[in-house]
Amino acid sequence: MLIIDVDSGPFIPGIGSSVAGGKQVRFGNAEDLEAALQTHGSEIAAFMIETVEGNAGTVVPPDGYLTAVRQLCSKYNVLFIADEIQCGFGRTGYFMAYDCEGVKPDIVVLGKSLTGGACPMGLTLGSREAMGLFKPGQFNSTFAGNPLASACAIAAVDVIIDEKLTERAFRLGPKTSSYSKTMGGPANAEGYMSQQYGDRIRVAPALTIEEVDLWQAVDEIERALDDISSIEEEIVGHP
Repeated sequence: MLIIDVDSGPFIPGIGSSVAGGKQVRFGNAEDLEAALQTHGSEIAAFMIETVEGNAGTVVPPDGYLTAVRQLCSKYNVLFIADEIQCGFGRTGYFMAYDCEGVKPDIVVLGKSLTGGACPMGLTLGSREAMGLFKPGQFNSTFAGNPLASACAIAAVDVIIDEKLTERAFRLGPKTSSYSKTMGGPANAEGYMSQQYGDRIRVAPALTIEEVDLWQAVDEIERALDDISSIEEEIVGHP
């Protein structure tokens, strides 16, 4: 039973970023998590996070955070669930984003690039201890085990591994981030993953993008930002 008191919808009450009493557990803050588990750990079933937050603006957790999360969840017997739907499969320069700290979640949620965009598919993986609690037929859906989606997923993962796309993102991602910082604004990126949210711009090229196309895209973004600055100056200076 979860004692988190922020509702995420009418059908899943009790799921959110605050524990009972309204205390928020902030992303990247291991002290918040430890305080929540110390107080309510016996009533919390799981702690679930995006290992790199996507829609919040590509928020990369501080070094050591995922390790602390793993240790705290193990200490208080709470499942650690990693949402790798946006940041998994090489997007951050690691096969899974949590690999950057060598941790192992109890459950991993996957999607999007799982099939290379060829077919809709989601996937939940977990340890024997976690997934072994389900009996046949308890966890199912209309399209579960879809053979076409499964074939697409196997082929897409093979391409990521065989063509070393993860290593490629690891090599080119920091260069892209460094280039972005020269545009006069902050660049919050990990591998090939950066994001637009509010006043930020999302840059998430295909892992297979040619380098010449990657740098051309960065140049186009820089020109567009320069144009926006010019337009704003003209508007401000307009009588």
